Amino acid sequence: MVSVSATGNFDEDEVAAWFGFLTTHSLVTRELDALLGASHGMALVEFEVLLKLSIADGRVLLASLTALGRRRFASARRSHIANVRRLFLEPLGTGRQRVLGEAWSSIVDGLDERPAPRRARRVRPRVSAEPRQPAG
Repeated sequence: MVSVSATGNFDEDEVAAWFGFLTTHSLVTRELDALLGASHGMALVEFEVLLKLSIADGRVLLASLTALGRRRFASARRSHIANVRRLFLEPLGTGRQRVLGEAWSSIVDGLDERPAPRRARRVRPRVSAEPRQPAG
């Protein structure tokens, strides 16, 4: 195993975990987006919005699903679940799904416990209210 260097490089396990996540996320979301687009004429991000609207029962929203939106979502949801199972869950098997779920929970719990980072203040260029005098 490669150890972490003084410069803070990832070791082999860290590379496998982090880049595995990034690669898997990229490939799976790209494929899910293409499949939703081909089957239902919607992008993955649109499906996610519909999903959030559909599970917002009892909460005050500024938007809601129409009857047509509910039908489109129900149809897309069925195929989306089948695609997620085929592309992501089935290759893991039940045991690894559980382990991965626990790993995601550990990460989310750790992030939830941290205070929100403060945003860096943007430095804006000073703009003078006085008109510029022509050079000369």
